[in-house]
Amino acid sequence: MKTYNIYSEHGQEGLGAFTDDRGTITDIFYKANMNHGCVITNQPGAVRGNHYHKFTTQYTYIVSGTLTYYSKSIETEKPAHAFVAVAGDMIISEPFEIHAMKSGPDGCTFIAFAEGPRGGEDYESDTYRVDDITQ
Repeated sequence: MKTYNIYSEHGQEGLGAFTDDRGTITDIFYKANMNHGCVITNQPGAVRGNHYHKFTTQYTYIVSGTLTYYSKSIETEKPAHAFVAVAGDMIISEPFEIHAMKSGPDGCTFIAFAEGPRGGEDYESDTYRVDDITQ
């Protein structure tokens, strides 16, 4: 799992923001090849994921609320690493990385982007389910 927050110094090359009297435009990607994007809303405590992809890199951008994001390699028996994400955080899960999410006490809205087959008719074609890693 890799993470960065679009509102802070993060070392992501090329990202920027432009502000004028109308408001601000803030980059969340730069030179990324995305195949799909969807908005996902979650009730407080909702758990999603508990799967991995063989060909897809998944990007999860937190819009509002909080989300505990769990991840681990499919090659380890160790417990998952947990990261509490807030608005502006981008979390990147690469192929063969098991990931799961649990929304915080106020719920969470995020946008999931996919670089690879993970949208529309292909939504389940690169999804491999596993036992719950949030425990």
